[in-house]
Amino acid sequence: MGKIELTYAWSESRVRCLRECAWKYYLTYFCAWEGWLTSAPQEKRRAYTLKQMTNLPMWVGSIVHNIIEDVITTGRQTGKWKTLEQAQHDGVQALRKGWKQSTDKRWQGSPKKNINLAEHFYQEEVDKDRLGSFKQKVLVSLKAFYEMPLFKVLQSLKKDDWLTLEDFQKFQLNTGEEVAVKIDCGFRYNGKVYLLDWKTGRVSDSVIDQLTTYSMYAMKQGWAKKPEDIIIIPIYLAAYAELGERATPHLDVTIQHMKRQAGIIRSEYPLLTKAFENKDNPSYFVKTDNEHACTRCFFRDMCPGAKTEVQEGETPF
Repeated sequence: MGKIELTYAWSESRVRCLRECAWKYYLTYFCAWEGWLTSAPQEKRRAYTLKQMTNLPMWVGSIVHNIIEDVITTGRQTGKWKTLEQAQHDGVQALRKGWKQSTDKRWQGSPKKNINLAEHFYQEEVDKDRLGSFKQKVLVSLKAFYEMPLFKVLQSLKKDDWLTLEDFQKFQLNTGEEVAVKIDCGFRYNGKVYLLDWKTGRVSDSVIDQLTTYSMYAMKQGWAKKPEDIIIIPIYLAAYAELGERATPHLDVTIQHMKRQAGIIRSEYPLLTKAFENKDNPSYFVKTDNEHACTRCFFRDMCPGAKTEVQEGETPF
């Protein structure tokens, strides 16, 4: 296997990280690079370890994603779909195994293959009721997946109807900017292309931009000939019991949506390009002045905290 090259591409999460704290961006994408090598300097190995860290809300979301992916993959391959009880059992087992990995600090030997919870690493108190709510969110989210009409649609799909499942992909805009996407689930149904995004958090109107990027990829791949053939659906699993079908809004894509999103990507791309050009210059990346952001950052162990003084020239005041 040849050497993996360090590259970059636009994604909403990448830009959000850079804007929240440039120093965090440096530690995540540059300092942590090749930190998996035993020959890497200690700082790189530490950054790589902290980059793999997660927290309880993120971990629960990952478990739900992974279980749903496994249910779909197994169903497609064997024709036999796991029951809700089996999926929920797998979800609880994932919680138990990951918790033990974190408390036993198994991540010290393999950061990428073992859970390292920030709540454990930074010795944060977690209320027992709050812990129970995370287990409940896994159970409720999986129950919603099985109960919503889309589940029967997924079961009915033929082999050629499937387009993508949790695949990390890249595509380029016509002007050359590289864009990264990871679509949770995509398929053809009744002459339309459906792009799904599983969510365990709160309902938000801001997802339209993220999902529009997915539809741009679908057009590039030739899955659809016109935007009107694409339906994007953010699926708020944890809210399904309360909201019903309102937790699975079917959003239509228009060419205006795509043009607007392409404009956003083009305007933000130079930020990523400039950061990449300075990847070997740590002083280029300044710390945030947002102290609240620091309280949630996984790199607290490598950083003294926020730069609270805003320098002259950074604002017109």
